[in-house]
Amino acid sequence: MSELNKKKDNTFKLVIIYIIIAIAVTVFAIAFYKVHGIGIIEYFSNKSINQTNQNTITNEIVDLETNKVSTDNIKRVELSDTYKNNNLEIEDINYEYGDEVYYDDDYVVKKVNINYVQISGLKDKNIEDEINREIEEKCKNFVSSEEVSNDEIERIIVSVWVSGNFSNMLSISVDKSVYYKNDDYANYYDTINLKLDTGEEITFEEMFTPDASLKNIITQSAYNSMSKKVKEEYYDVSETFEEEDIDYSQVENLTYKVLNEFEKSNDIKFYFSPISIFLITSLGDIEIPMFSFYEYINIFNLAVSPNSLFEDGDVNADTYVFGEDYSAGMEFDGKISDYIYLTVYNYEKLSYEKSNEEQELEKPESMEVFEENLEKIKNFLIDYEEKLDSGKGSFYNINSYYINEENNIVFDCQKIEVEKEDFDQNIGEIYQNTVRSNAYVELIFSIPSKDYENTITHNYLTLKEGNFEMKEYDNVILDV
Repeated sequence: MSELNKKKDNTFKLVIIYIIIAIAVTVFAIAFYKVHGIGIIEYFSNKSINQTNQNTITNEIVDLETNKVSTDNIKRVELSDTYKNNNLEIEDINYEYGDEVYYDDDYVVKKVNINYVQISGLKDKNIEDEINREIEEKCKNFVSSEEVSNDEIERIIVSVWVSGNFSNMLSISVDKSVYYKNDDYANYYDTINLKLDTGEEITFEEMFTPDASLKNIITQSAYNSMSKKVKEEYYDVSETFEEEDIDYSQVENLTYKVLNEFEKSNDIKFYFSPISIFLITSLGDIEIPMFSFYEYINIFNLAVSPNSLFEDGDVNADTYVFGEDYSAGMEFDGKISDYIYLTVYNYEKLSYEKSNEEQELEKPESMEVFEENLEKIKNFLIDYEEKLDSGKGSFYNINSYYINEENNIVFDCQKIEVEKEDFDQNIGEIYQNTVRSNAYVELIFSIPSKDYENTITHNYLTLKEGNFEMKEYDNVILDV
């Protein structure tokens, strides 16, 4: 064979090989898309999440890739929407059985201790009975007969937490703790999520709009939750902690383990509150902060009823969606003049009001301090703004105080100036975000400075010899 013919033959073989490879790659890409729902490049680019886009995930409301469904008839939750807490009575029930366990001569308990709840207050007693039966059976059946007869197990405790009791829905997390005689222990989790209008179970998919990309929502939420988990582990082992010390490749690995577990699960365990959805995984709970994905949250539309479901009617207080109800902790909430809005929040009062429902308690000292000085605070702020004459309206928030070295009461006072035009609307938006921001700072009712960093001021409002003076945190006197 001549050299020319050999070259032609080799060229022909290379073309055939190239065609075969191209066909194989195309078939693989099509199959990959059918399995994962995205292209190969997009899939592996998602795997390269780094600290930079972690910050984007954490701090911004993301633009989600949505499912390809019609959005014409989807009812969206508006940020100005409100919800009500359920007007239910919730009773704690304790149920014990099994062998006696002796901790000492005076303390004897049963091997199995089951704590669950029962509700009352629904108009429809059939649905109420059905819900109570569901709660009781799930909690009692959470303990198997094999566990009860297992001689290696010393105690089994089942407890519940009502995480969500609002908008005609009920969400309960169930925790089973198994204690072994060799001092080992294990925890297991279940959940109960029900609609009060029908008694039907709430599914995870129902919590979101049909066009929501659950994969994206869970990936981003898992990344944030796993970042927090890794940071906490660093805090536990290191006295000096720096952000750059975090191994974000570990966060990525944990994130994709969570996603893989979710995609393979046929029984998704979750519970919810007015501000977050919690997905239970083997790596811990994944918190999905609803406000971050508010356009795709359907929770407040699940059990809407034209009439109250409760014997005693609905509760009076309305709370903005994606926020907590702080009404029980408010010493004052409202306008004190045409262009001054004041909130005075006392966390100790909130705790007192909740605890006092079960037993009569002595009022905390803080309630007396706020009550005795409330009118003085109002009058001072009105006079202060009149002298300041800024030409703007003001939103004031006071949420704590302390006694200084001179034995003076010093209130923590936050302020945002707003334009007087559309004052009520501006104040409404600030108040909404204040309510929502506290969902993530452990019930400290404070203005979210990250949203208003250009206009918010933090001040000391000091009561000295019967008179107030206002100072910024750097001790520059603002009182004019």
